[in-house]
Amino acid sequence: MYLLKETYIGAVRNPHVKVSMTIQTTKSKRKKTKTIENMKIVLVEEEIAYWRKANAIHGWFLKNVYNEEAHTNRIEVKPYQIARLLETCETIIKKAELKPGRIFSGYLWKNGENTPTFMNGLVCNNASELKKILPRQDGPFFGPQSYDEYYIQEVKDTIEQLRSIDFNEPNTRYFYVANW
Repeated sequence: MYLLKETYIGAVRNPHVKVSMTIQTTKSKRKKTKTIENMKIVLVEEEIAYWRKANAIHGWFLKNVYNEEAHTNRIEVKPYQIARLLETCETIIKKAELKPGRIFSGYLWKNGENTPTFMNGLVCNNASELKKILPRQDGPFFGPQSYDEYYIQEVKDTIEQLRSIDFNEPNTRYFYVANW
């Protein structure tokens, strides 16, 4: 899952404006370099946030951004919506109460059955309160459902990524992309 920033540049036809861009890809052992002509650049798309199995964040986008387009994998996100997600995450960090406990770590095939396994870690003492603010999202292969130190780390990572966004950049749009 990604948050992309799309900056419209337009085909630069003003001889006094210089846009230069070099793209390098490293496939196998050879480097391939391609220079793009500045007269052909229309927009630049950057990945500004990335989440892996952060199902609470995906659930937030489903609830607060998607509408009837819920089955598309790319949707525009307005700056005020990103700011709202940032506020939600900051609220989680302020309210979270972590305490030592047992964290679900997966399943182990034992005696012909999937047996849940646990490890020591930090769990949220007030999970029911946090669930009302930023709930986990169900789904296949979609990460844990627990409210623990990993949930809090996903929220902290989101805060760090979203705080770096400059919403005053001209000609910029944002898109949430969820494809798997």
